[in-house]
Amino acid sequence: MEVLKPLMRCTKKVEGNANEGRNDTIWEVLPAYEYLLHHFESLKMQYNDVMIHSDDKCNHLHLNIQLGWQKVNEYYDKLNNSAVYVAAFLLHPKYQLVKLKSLWSSKID
Repeated sequence: MEVLKPLMRCTKKVEGNANEGRNDTIWEVLPAYEYLLHHFESLKMQYNDVMIHSDDKCNHLHLNIQLGWQKVNEYYDKLNNSAVYVAAFLLHPKYQLVKLKSLWSSKID
């Protein structure tokens, strides 16, 4: 549950809920991926110490945490190369250029 619950929450958050009149927007995807990356990085650190005195069950969990991080990171990298997300942040009244500079400082001159 500790590993999977944040994945479920993020999925529910970004899919929206038309029955409640809530359709989430594309700018919310990037913060969700950042949250998930942080979640998996925390799990990797937490279970890294366990690996020293581990059994096969812990090794399997550690491997799956690493694979989860790799997959989230792969999709996060694809988001960073998408002009759609840049436009979504620029058009958002709250974030605009300030958030964009913090997320893509290496790509903005």
